[in-house]
Amino acid sequence: MDWKSQFQHENHIWNALPASRVNFIRESVHGLVSFIGILLENLTQYYGHLFWVYLFILCALFRIIQSGIDVITI
Repeated sequence: MDWKSQFQHENHIWNALPASRVNFIRESVHGLVSFIGILLENLTQYYGHLFWVYLFILCALFRIIQSGIDVITI
């Protein structure tokens, strides 16, 4: 299979969706990314750079708890 027919095959899968569905998916993803960006910007402005420290500590605690649960289930 050459690259043109491979591309047409992959493109056919995407084109099988109705145009309204494709636009809905694109708009939803764009809106979600924008919302997350605005949320992070506002939290950074409100808490300053301490927000990123809190987020890092929270992720580290979550990993510790998760690994502890994995050990318990084994």
